[in-house]
Amino acid sequence: MGAAALPRKGACDGAKGDAMKQGTIGSLVLLLSLLVEGGFSGSHARPPRHPAQRIEEIPIDRTIVIESLQGPVELVVDAHGTPHIFATGLADAFAVQGYITASDRFFEIDLARSLSEGKLAEFVGSLLPRNTAALVTALKLDREIRAMTTSPDGTSAIDGTLAGLSPEERTLLEAYARGVNEFLEDVRLGRNGAYLSEQYVEAPGFDPAEIPPYTPRQIVALSLLQARFAMVSIGTKLTFTEWFTKFSPEFLHDVIRAEPADPTIVLPGFLDALSGGGALPSLSRRAGEWLASLPGVEGVIGAWARERRSFERTFPFLAGAGHSNNWAVSGEETTRGFALVANDPHLTPIYPDWFYHVHLDTAYLTGGSGISAVGLAVPGAPGIAIGHNGKVAWSQTNIGYDLTDLYVEQVRRGGRGTPGSVLFQGKEVPIVRIEEVFRLGRGPNARAVTLPIEIVPHHGPIVPGTRRRGYALSARWPGLYPSTILRFYIELLSTTDVFDFSEKLRLLEVGPYNWVFADIHGRIGYSGDGRIPDRPFARTFPPYLLLPGDGRAEWAGYLTDDRIPRRIDPEGGYLTSSNNDVVGTTLDNDPTNEGLYLYYNRKIGFRGRRISDHIASRGGNLTFEEMGKMQADNVSLAGKRLLPFLFAAAERHPERVTERMHEALDRLARWGYTTPTGVDAPWRDAPPAASEIAESVATSIFHAWLNRLIEKTFADEFEAAGLDLPGATGEDGPQFEVKSLLFLLERPGESATGEAIFDDIGTKGVERPDDILLSALAEALSRLEKRFRSHEMSDWRWGKLHRIVFGLGAYGIDAPDRFAPSLGPFPTPGGDFTVDVGNTWGLGTSFRHVHAPVARIVMEAEAGHFRTESVLCGGQTYKRGHAHASDLTVKWLRHERVPIPFTPEGAAGLAEYRYRFLPSGEETARGGSDFDGDNDGFTPLEGDCDDENPWIGPGQEEIPRNGIDEDCKP
Repeated sequence: MGAAALPRKGACDGAKGDAMKQGTIGSLVLLLSLLVEGGFSGSHARPPRHPAQRIEEIPIDRTIVIESLQGPVELVVDAHGTPHIFATGLADAFAVQGYITASDRFFEIDLARSLSEGKLAEFVGSLLPRNTAALVTALKLDREIRAMTTSPDGTSAIDGTLAGLSPEERTLLEAYARGVNEFLEDVRLGRNGAYLSEQYVEAPGFDPAEIPPYTPRQIVALSLLQARFAMVSIGTKLTFTEWFTKFSPEFLHDVIRAEPADPTIVLPGFLDALSGGGALPSLSRRAGEWLASLPGVEGVIGAWARERRSFERTFPFLAGAGHSNNWAVSGEETTRGFALVANDPHLTPIYPDWFYHVHLDTAYLTGGSGISAVGLAVPGAPGIAIGHNGKVAWSQTNIGYDLTDLYVEQVRRGGRGTPGSVLFQGKEVPIVRIEEVFRLGRGPNARAVTLPIEIVPHHGPIVPGTRRRGYALSARWPGLYPSTILRFYIELLSTTDVFDFSEKLRLLEVGPYNWVFADIHGRIGYSGDGRIPDRPFARTFPPYLLLPGDGRAEWAGYLTDDRIPRRIDPEGGYLTSSNNDVVGTTLDNDPTNEGLYLYYNRKIGFRGRRISDHIASRGGNLTFEEMGKMQADNVSLAGKRLLPFLFAAAERHPERVTERMHEALDRLARWGYTTPTGVDAPWRDAPPAASEIAESVATSIFHAWLNRLIEKTFADEFEAAGLDLPGATGEDGPQFEVKSLLFLLERPGESATGEAIFDDIGTKGVERPDDILLSALAEALSRLEKRFRSHEMSDWRWGKLHRIVFGLGAYGIDAPDRFAPSLGPFPTPGGDFTVDVGNTWGLGTSFRHVHAPVARIVMEAEAGHFRTESVLCGGQTYKRGHAHASDLTVKWLRHERVPIPFTPEGAAGLAEYRYRFLPSGEETARGGSDFDGDNDGFTPLEGDCDDENPWIGPGQEEIPRNGIDEDCKP
């Protein structure tokens, strides 16, 4: 195969399908998605440039001074771009972490801090100063971000959290910020080879002196932003309220089910017993009663919901899908006797990656008295989000607690110039108004506008833009109040065992996750710690809907400690979470009747089932390698559960089965339910075998049939109500629709509607389930013929449809390459609800892969010999021409990982270059041994940069421009 680079964004326009096109606004908006859960042999392997036995043997390429360092810091960057930081104290380690992360990812940090503080318009105005539409869009988001971090007393939750830090904790945040700022100073002074990515360089009139310094406040703001976007969104609450007011209780019982399709939960036995009854019909009636008492509110809710859907389509990360897998296996269940932990966060596949590999060590230079931790960091924040120290490994997935309550406030007008009041407990309570200044650029001449933020004192901020016809929406969530979230992320670095880690998790008051962890003693643990509102009103006013703001639905503090899901050393020897129900509150289809309301629903349950079955089948002989293989599992349990009903319908009605349908049914009957690509690609060891191609074709047929089945079953009812199908857009897949289909087909005797949902209300006849199952197949085959432009089913390979783009291509955005470069499209395995998640965009025939594992990490907790392998979907660096701009992409596509050394000797053995950082006044040297000053980190090596696509580093030479070894147009 000839030399070719990874494709630029825009390669293979046919892959975009029904993609949105929003120009520069699109490029801005989708970049925000990156903010808000064994080696490869051959020519692709990059050898270490300076392998050594000890760090001291590696040549020092550069000496850099950072003021206020307490001692020297050694930085070794390995052959995969991972920085290993050896310092005498944690503050110095954080300072160098800030410097090297900014060197690799400053554009990402700058974007993150701007979004987190509600200063996106400043960022946009500095890079796109003439784009008024982009500025207006950014300003709208800024106002909401600031509102949602304004406490009920009118103060900033960011400032309150920052003020609550101890002097030592604040010093650590200041150290990280100083490292970032030292990099910016090097850029301004043109020293140490420091430079900014081209987003800045090519911006008209850009002046690096106008970039504001990085601050501890921005680190706090970033942590709160991530905490908020891990929760149920505002749009979801509005959509649920529309459903529960427009549909009958019987329809809701059968279609909008809280119960998962698979009953696998994280902590079996946490609840003593489930109260049966499936009480959703009565709950929905009560919800409608109080809303009906408010004149004209239904129309207002509809307007709120439409505007919110539009807003969240513009900023998709606001609605986040929230997938991921993690699991831990105790030492008693593994071959080597050491606990194992695996984690693969599923997010929008952006470029650069959400995460950044890093190793922090304060033990080596101090003779073993400090800490050493390695793993996945969030650019812009110090520490390790997912990873391990020398004693404990930790991982996280989105837990999905419903932590935000939206109150319908009845607003009374005030006097001239006053914001008015709301009705609460029979009295009028004045609304508090504060004026916020929003700058539309950086620098002394940037324009500014002043906009109000309004607060309901007993609830929280009014969601901007929701004051309408005497009503408004106020929001209350735990992040409105000061928290110890940063204290937790600092203290976890020194955790000693699973008990200590579980105790430290109590500090994580905001931003809870499914934490799964293990220690060097073979123990494992789970925690879902966080501030969870105690809602005694949940049976009367379901919290998953809008709530009355008049005082009838008020919190009673937070759940007490005994009601927080936790467990150490479970029976069975393993713990796993895949965004499924944690304790079982949804299994009876009523999430409010256990006295423990956590959420309305969680994910469908198939990923949790597959992982649990894998572990149980090993019988105590699980290995490190098998943990990685489990991350690649792509079996479709949706196919296994649904297809028997199609086969039975065909047997009952052979007269309706055409020759084409016979062929498709035969392929589906022989399907093993794996979801491979079926196409050749240069990173593969061999072309696909006939068996893989057959599996791939069946995958295409199944997904096309499923989408058409969903549309034919449910679209008529939703269209009649003026609503979209739940799975029509977004990254979450058709969760509700598939759950409902399985309930209606597998348990028809429990249905409240009988077969009525299968009937098309737009036709004169009465359709029954078999009619819909078979006609959906016929129509799906016609769609696939058009999509593939081929009558031959053997051409219908999943990898021609199911393709991923790292960057804005995940959304089909046509963005300027300089502002938002992308990698892909690449064919990928997996499908909706598989462990190796392959969620596609909405329904129809696009099948773009838009939600994926953006990192995969596996850890073995052996004392003194921790083993860690991880991979990102792009590279460590976001700079054109850098060797680590995309060098991990092939590893990701091959389901391989790279080692992340945990010892100084391991880092030295993979060394690519070494920096020494010194305190001010101790060293004045600014030069380096073999640097030309143009390529950050090392002298360019032969073949480092592809002339056609300078975002491509070495090791990518054999990847064709379209990402696959054939025409990209199906």
